[in-house]
Amino acid sequence: MSDKLEAKALELVDQLSAKLATLATQYGPEVVDAGLAVARLDAAQKLIAGAACAVVTVVAGRFAARKGIPAFAQARVSECGWSDSKCLWFWFGSAAPLALATAASLAAASRLLSVWTWAGIFDPKLYIAARVLGLT
Repeated sequence: MSDKLEAKALELVDQLSAKLATLATQYGPEVVDAGLAVARLDAAQKLIAGAACAVVTVVAGRFAARKGIPAFAQARVSECGWSDSKCLWFWFGSAAPLALATAASLAAASRLLSVWTWAGIFDPKLYIAARVLGLT
């Protein structure tokens, strides 16, 4: 009885593997192309995020340079209290945007200067291999 069940199971496995081989041959190239397109889109998303961080860096830095730093230069640091509007301009017009610009520039650099991100655009097979091996 067990020999019959084993033979039937092996027959079903052989049929299933033959069907899978047929499907892989039929749809394999389209699946590979779709995977490469997904890898390119993933890398492009990282580049777009890096460019957005670079824009935030420029905007925050310009805001700090135009609003916060001149206000701080006019205020006396020793007399600065939270009620003083010039001191508030320093904190909210200079320190916060400069901190934001620093964080955004680090994020932009990590995305835009990454070799793997550019590999994803120009050689998605290498990018996928790096992702599988955990290098990115």
